[in-house]
Amino acid sequence: GMAFPAMAYIFALVFADLSADTASNEDFLESIRNMAFTFCVLGLILFVSMTAQTTFMESAAVSMTHTMQRQWFEALMRQDMAYHDIRDSTGEATLITVNGNKYRKGVGKKMAAGFQYVITFFGGMAYSFAATWQNSL
Repeated sequence: GMAFPAMAYIFALVFADLSADTASNEDFLESIRNMAFTFCVLGLILFVSMTAQTTFMESAAVSMTHTMQRQWFEALMRQDMAYHDIRDSTGEATLITVNGNKYRKGVGKKMAAGFQYVITFFGGMAYSFAATWQNSL
């Protein structure tokens, strides 16, 4: 979630380095090399963190979905025999499978994205206030 505020900070440093007056062409090329290395490290960190976030949230979603389906099945098995005579419970298996998949997708990808967007918003606001606090005076 803090990736975009971190990238804003790094872009600000890059623009400051590019606009700085360099004594020689070699200093300028060294500055470019440092920037490229910084962006490679940032990309690697983002790749690892986003992969870990997706993996952890998807595995938690699969676990929660299986728990929900197991609880539903246990509740269905606790019913009296008359329940199954009165109500046709054969279609409920399809219903819980479809709803379980929706639940898994919502908890896995959508909830992770929601956390990420909220953290990005607050991190961006904090960075913007910290970076430009003198302008508000």
